Amino acid sequence: MGGVTVGRDFTCAALHPLEARCARWLLMTHDRLQQPDLPLTQEVLAEMFGVSRTYVTRIASDLQKRGAIAYRRGVIRIVRRSVLEQTTCECYGLVRRHFDRVLPGLYPTAEL
Repeated sequence: MGGVTVGRDFTCAALHPLEARCARWLLMTHDRLQQPDLPLTQEVLAEMFGVSRTYVTRIASDLQKRGAIAYRRGVIRIVRRSVLEQTTCECYGLVRRHFDRVLPGLYPTAEL
């Protein structure tokens, strides 16, 4: 079960742009926390993706301009989930459906 997710992360990293991967991580975190405020910094996201903080800052700024998120020191707020869903790659849906099948209830429905 864990191998599916790990394998998907490597494939996603190799095939999809950082903006789509970042949107996927934000959606997955939002799903699990079930609240709009995510305790994430741009620095942590940069380390997680293996890129510079300035690259993540550009992506976060673009997502903010599009109304998807708002951010302040140490917190990224999901404002319009639908924008993130349009931005993410197909990996989000694949991973979500996998866990809905093997661990029902892990991803409660969260709408903003």
